[in-house]
Amino acid sequence: MMCSFEVKSIDDLKAKKSAEGSPMFARFAAHLGMARLQLPPSEYLQALQRGTADCVFGPRDWLNAYSLKDVVKSIIDDTTLGVVPAVSIMTVNKTTWTSKLSDTQRKAFLKHYPDALMRVVHGYYADEKRGLDDALAKGAKLVKLGPAFTKAWQDFITKEPAIVIEGAKRRGVVNAEQLVKTAAETLKKWEGIVDKIGRDPVKVASELRAQVFDKAGM
Repeated sequence: MMCSFEVKSIDDLKAKKSAEGSPMFARFAAHLGMARLQLPPSEYLQALQRGTADCVFGPRDWLNAYSLKDVVKSIIDDTTLGVVPAVSIMTVNKTTWTSKLSDTQRKAFLKHYPDALMRVVHGYYADEKRGLDDALAKGAKLVKLGPAFTKAWQDFITKEPAIVIEGAKRRGVVNAEQLVKTAAETLKKWEGIVDKIGRDPVKVASELRAQVFDKAGM
C-alpha cells in the first residue's frame, strides 16, 4: 500500500480512498474502512496527484514504472499484502498442450521455463528495490503501523479462502476446495525452500526444474 499523505496509524486510513485492480485488495480496503476506486495502474499517478485517490495497492517497482515516486509520501511496510510478480508468463490449456504442441515444443518449454520464470521474478526484485530507493530519495517514508495493521491483515486473510472458493464455484469450478488447499500448501512449501536456499534465481530455477518441470507430463 502506497499513499500520497503521511500515514501515522491505521486510523489515518479510515474513509480514505484507495485505488486497486484486484478484488482482494478492494475487499481489504473495505476491511480497513476505506472507500474504493477501480482504476488501471496507468491512472494511479493522476489520481494521487488530484486527490481522486489517497492510496494505491501495487508492487514497488510501480514507483518508477508509473512515476508514483513523485507523489507517494508513505509506503506501508508492516507485511506483504500478497502482490505476486510473474504470475504467468506462458499459459496454455490442456488441449493446446497435448494436441497442438509437438513433443519438441513441449520439451523446449519444460527445459527453459524455470530459468525464464526466475529471470522475470528476479527482475521484479531488482526493480522493486530500485523503485523503493528512488522513492525514499524523493522523501517518501517506509511506515510501520504496528500490531493493529498486522492483525487487520491476518483477520482479513483468514476469510479469503472461503470467498475465493465461493467465487470459483459460481464460475463452475468443481474442485475449488482442493485447489485452494493445494495452492496454500504449495505456497508454504516454496516459501520454506526459498528461505533455505535464498533468492538466487539460478538456485530457485534449479529447484523448480527438479521438483516440478522434470516431473511434468508430456
